[in-house]
Amino acid sequence: MKEAPEYINSLLPAGYTICGVRLRPFSLGSYILLLKSLSPFVDCNNPRMPIYEDLLYAVYVCSHTYEEGAELEYNIDKAKEWGKAFSEELYKEIDRFQKETGEKWDIESEYVGFAEYIRYQLRYPYYTVLDNDGKSSGAHHIQNILLTATSHLGYTRQEALNGPIKALLYDYIWYAEKNGLVELFDEDQIDIIRDMERRKVEGEKV
Repeated sequence: MKEAPEYINSLLPAGYTICGVRLRPFSLGSYILLLKSLSPFVDCNNPRMPIYEDLLYAVYVCSHTYEEGAELEYNIDKAKEWGKAFSEELYKEIDRFQKETGEKWDIESEYVGFAEYIRYQLRYPYYTVLDNDGKSSGAHHIQNILLTATSHLGYTRQEALNGPIKALLYDYIWYAEKNGLVELFDEDQIDIIRDMERRKVEGEKV
């Protein structure tokens, strides 16, 4: 079955529920907060496996706005209060699940689900970089994205930090293409790449 165009999917990302909590579309603000906490879900330089506290914080950040998440940085009492309430509700959910299904609840599946949520929504559109004489910005990539969005793409700072990052990345790469830095693939090229990726996952020869 043919999928909707990538850009349409970026505007309305697939929904995710982790540990019984419905997550907002992953945002630039959530990405910033997870990077600041050195979360192993997003920090490539942090090789350790996520633990319960990592998941707890990540679920809070990704189910609230950037402003609400940032408040936890300066309000430890609120962080502890939410963590306690979250754990209590989670234990109730686990108990209900096990009684209804007779199966043991698997926390590992929640870690996997959250990692998939991040991967799906951080995926850039398909593009190729054009020759720019080897020049590259020394600014952090998040700074480039945020300032491009607010200075050139019409986003307010709040919109850039809280809107779906998947859509923001599409707008960011569109702007780069407009300025001759990259070339976006068309839908036919994307269909070919998707088919190759599917076949690779299924173990077929590409």
